[in-house]
Parts: sequence; C-alpha cells; structure tokens
Amino acid sequence: MRKDDVRDDQTLHVARRSRFSSVKRMAILCILVIQVVPAVASRPARSEPIIFDQTTAQELLGQHNLMLQWQGVRTSKAVGKAKITRTDNGDWRLTARQTGENVRVELDGLVIEIDTISFKFSGKVVIRIGDLADGKVCHRNGPFTFLEDAESAGRTWRLLQAGNPCGTAIDSVDLYLQ
Repeated sequence: MRKDDVRDDQTLHVARRSRFSSVKRMAILCILVIQVVPAVASRPARSEPIIFDQTTAQELLGQHNLMLQWQGVRTSKAVGKAKITRTDNGDWRLTARQTGENVRVELDGLVIEIDTISFKFSGKVVIRIGDLADGKVCHRNGPFTFLEDAESAGRTWRLLQAGNPCGTAIDSVDLYLQ
C-alpha cells in the first residue's frame, strides 16, 4: 500500500467518523428540543410590571373606589370598586366595575408599568352612559395610562384616554385610592 493510499484511507475514515458525529449530535439536539420546548412553553409567562417607584406600586395594590364622570358631571351616585392584585404568576391585574342608573364602566387588564405619577395597564375599558351614543356599550382595547391628580397627594388617578369611541363625549374614569 502506498503512502498516498494510506493517507486517503485515513482521511476517508476521519470524514465518515466526523459525519457520523455530526448526525449523532443533531439527533441528540433534536431529542432535547422535543423534550425541553413543551416544558418551557407550558409554563405561564410572567408579566410583572416595570416598577420605577416601589412606594407608588405598594399604594396601588388593593381595593379602591372607581367613578365615571361625563364632562365633569358625576354620572351616578353609585361608586364603583376597583382592585389591583398580584397573581400567582407575578401579573398585577386591574379589575374594576361601576354600575348605576344608566351607567356602566368596566376595566380589566394587566398593570404593565408604574412610576411616581402614572401607571399603565394593557386591557379593555367598557363604558355606557345613558343615552350617549344611543345607549351603545363602547369598547376600547389597548394600553391605557392613569395619571395622578397633582392636587390629591396621590389619592386620585385619572384615565388619560378620556375620549369615547362611540361619539364625541369626554368620559373621565377616576380611581380613588383607599
């Protein structure tokens, strides 16, 4: 056997072993992916809010009052209830409801950011005020921002997105911390 034949034979053997190694590594990787991905995907996603002010965040947790006003006039004598809770998976959920004579407001979503003078939540706002917009229930989805009323020393927060999607009315949704 010539030296060149031996060298070619060794090169072929190394190439086969290398190819087998690559196939073996790929198979192991596929098995790991098949086993690990479903386990990771089945875990609930954590969506803790971004907190820039811990004191404000702690004040927001809990039960509060909610009131819908229409262009500065109270829409109902009934005061609604709002609640911000921390769920088992780390979410901060805002749920709120006020119902009264010809009035309905509901908020439902996740608090996504908290700072000293505002907090944001992503979810839905549902409003109906008497005969406005022919009594339609008006739905809004998306991110929303509550801004602290500077004169209330952090006790009153107003929803910035005050326009009613069903008409030209300005709806003020206020959250009163307890």
